[in-house]
Amino acid sequence: NFYGIFEVKSLTKNRLRIEIDKLKNNREEINELTENLKKISVIKNFKIVQSLGSLTVEFDDSQIDSQFMLGIILKLLNLDQWLKMPKKF
Repeated sequence: NFYGIFEVKSLTKNRLRIEIDKLKNNREEINELTENLKKISVIKNFKIVQSLGSLTVEFDDSQIDSQFMLGIILKLLNLDQWLKMPKKF
């Protein structure tokens, strides 16, 4: 979780729900993400709530784990650099 950027709300073996500030009321970013998610065969279903910036993804956990799916989503949104940064306490 990176406050003000994204926050993982739920993470199970085949479902991921995250809130992403970048998606809040950003139709252009949502459209681009939607098109990219449709191309990923392991994704069974997804839902985006524009007003919350919430993304829920259901995927085939026999082919990919939840941490990898999170990485893919962050990469699609150009937020993957936050995974590489050391957390400051």
